[in-house]
Amino acid sequence: MALQLQHEASLGPASRLAAYVAALPRGAALDPPLLWRPQEVAALRYPHLEQQVLLGSCSFLCLCS
Repeated sequence: MALQLQHEASLGPASRLAAYVAALPRGAALDPPLLWRPQEVAALRYPHLEQQVLLGSCSFLCLCS
């Protein structure tokens, strides 16, 4: 999916998904939680998730379990 989005973004306005691609977040909005500062993690206010992020665990990707 990421490769398809990159391709569509490279097409610019000619892409059939141009409006969708333009609406996607960019830059700092895409920082993965593992790169967040402790203050940003604390802002989650969800202790289990905070602990998983601070420990570098990928299990936070599935919160349904």
